[in-house]
Amino acid sequence: MTKSDTKRCRILLFSFHYPPDQSAGAHRSQALVKALADEDQQAIIWVFSSTPRRYGIRKFCSGQGLKSFNSATSSASIRIKRFWVPFFGNGPLSSAIAYVFYMLQTIPAALLVRPEIVIGTSAKLLTSFVAACSAKLTGASLYIDFRDTFADNYFYFYRWHKRIILQSIIMIIENIVLRCATSINMVSVGFEDAFHGWDRILQKYHISVTNFPNGIENGTRQQIEDATRNKKIVDDSYSIVYAGNLGEGQDMVSLLKSIARNPKVIDELNEQKVRIQIYGAGAHSEIIERLTADGIEILPKGSLAGLVFYKGLVPNEEMASIYKEADCLMLQLGLYNSLSMVIPSKIFEYASTPFPIIFGASGFAYEFINQINGCISFKQGNAKSFLDAVKLSRITKPDLKSRSDFLDKYNRENISSSFAKHILYSNFNKSKQV
Repeated sequence: MTKSDTKRCRILLFSFHYPPDQSAGAHRSQALVKALADEDQQAIIWVFSSTPRRYGIRKFCSGQGLKSFNSATSSASIRIKRFWVPFFGNGPLSSAIAYVFYMLQTIPAALLVRPEIVIGTSAKLLTSFVAACSAKLTGASLYIDFRDTFADNYFYFYRWHKRIILQSIIMIIENIVLRCATSINMVSVGFEDAFHGWDRILQKYHISVTNFPNGIENGTRQQIEDATRNKKIVDDSYSIVYAGNLGEGQDMVSLLKSIARNPKVIDELNEQKVRIQIYGAGAHSEIIERLTADGIEILPKGSLAGLVFYKGLVPNEEMASIYKEADCLMLQLGLYNSLSMVIPSKIFEYASTPFPIIFGASGFAYEFINQINGCISFKQGNAKSFLDAVKLSRITKPDLKSRSDFLDKYNRENISSSFAKHILYSNFNKSKQV
């Protein structure tokens, strides 16, 4: 850091995933960094991320490839530092090990940066914890962007004998992060019911709470709208596309097994020439690949071969061409209470198309998705309900004006700009008071 750097506002953002990683959090972080740079052009913004590792992007982690990628994405005002972390899979233990490596490297590096503002954007709580520790050691203001409900997730995802210990540890970490924060942003207002007992702490430490949600970038929206505006009918099949994560949170496996174990549903879907195309990656992708290959051992009553096709991961920039081939889009969230509070980021891309959307969700997530014109719900993991939704989708014509109004409201550039202003100006006001 040069002498001239000390006169400029120094901002440090912790984001475990950052492009080219393929995840909603990575692209949200990138949009916020751009907005901060646009709002304060004199600021120096450091991004502490892990080496690209999300869903098949780990090829960038090798020596010269990573070095050239860093130089291409860093600039005079935005400086991206990627820290090497091991990859042992997508399980909770391997993720915890990766975060320990990340923490041991980034906290000492934060002392060298000496930031005035620290931002932690976190779907897994440990990124926020690293940001909180760094802010405490450097005396910086801490802004946390919560993208998930951590304790609730662990409570519902893991067996009973693991729940109490895991949940207790996570709640302790949550409280440490909370007490260090200047401001906390909840990506979904549905999270409010999940963070139990926070009101007293927020009031005691004068912590502000905001809601800057996910959204869609103008460029992505325009690309999808242009690609899907004039769909050409190639054949008489009805193509249903799922594009997104394939893990416990989406639980596509339960839906596919339910379909495969109901021969009448399979026959009717085949009679209607339905073809389900699944794009994405995650902890369940290998199971889904086996299910759609033959399914004989796992699914003794039926097979999904010829009906469901697993297509693998597609980079975000190529998704518009995938949507162009669709007649209907689908989305599902697992049957967990914590997932009833989220806003699935993929829904904004889906709403950019003129196609009906069938979805399985509950609670706040159901209410949010259901407000979008042309959305049809089905019971999560239920083959018969899924079939009914497919039938209804074939006669549904979404109102594009209504969808456009919805997308205008959730414009990512506007949301990121407002978030950046909140961070910069609330920190400025805090400095004046001090």
